Amino acid sequence: MPDLVLGDLELHYEACGQGEPVLLLHGSFSTARHAFGVLMPLLAQSRLVLAPDFRGHGRTRCPSPAWDVPMLARDMLDFLSALGLASCPVVGHSMGGDCAMIMAALAPSRIASLVSIGTAGSRNPGLMPYLEKFAPQSAPEKRFPRFIRALKERHAEAHGGNWQALVRATLQTCMRYPDFEDRDLARMAMPFLLLHGESDPFVSEGEVERLARLCPRFRRVRLAGQGHSPHQGAKAEETAGIILRFLAEQAETGKLSARSAPSA
Repeated sequence: MPDLVLGDLELHYEACGQGEPVLLLHGSFSTARHAFGVLMPLLAQSRLVLAPDFRGHGRTRCPSPAWDVPMLARDMLDFLSALGLASCPVVGHSMGGDCAMIMAALAPSRIASLVSIGTAGSRNPGLMPYLEKFAPQSAPEKRFPRFIRALKERHAEAHGGNWQALVRATLQTCMRYPDFEDRDLARMAMPFLLLHGESDPFVSEGEVERLARLCPRFRRVRLAGQGHSPHQGAKAEETAGIILRFLAEQAETGKLSARSAPSA
């Protein structure tokens, strides 16, 4: 798959399918292929799927291991610009959903529609205890050897063997972000779908109510029997169908609005 030079980044991304583009953004400790290996071919039946590895992750290379989610959001806006895409639908899972929402707050006109899987854009109190299990000072190599081994292998090109830097950066950014103010969410006027499992521990009703109150075109879909990653399990096809129908509906609405607009 191709690499793209963006400033100090050699950004690796997956691309498959044909048609209108959609950008997929993976979550923490993950990569495009690991997060979306099942979802990508399903979406690619009718879309050009673009799925980068974030700075500090996977096969994307950068001189510095430092990053935070706002930096990732700016990288992704630069990625769209480098591909000549003035506007594009964005689908993000977990931290990738937070990144997509930051993109939407920074540059609303660039995000044609927004799908967040497993995050409502708030710092969830249950997340940090989960992440802190993998902090280097907690000796995770002894407690979670398979996870740390996968972390080393999956991100070797990005961190050059320094998996501790990835974990520290993840912990630091998740302690600070997302930090949306009401006015940031109100800027997300594009069609916005929150998709999550009914047992997802990282999506609360209070967070959903805030989005519904502030984001004018917000809706949500809960998947029965699913947790934080419905796009990776038995509901992957259903998840893909929901996303594709949402994107098609928004595209058709956009065409109808353009036809009904008064001519100059």
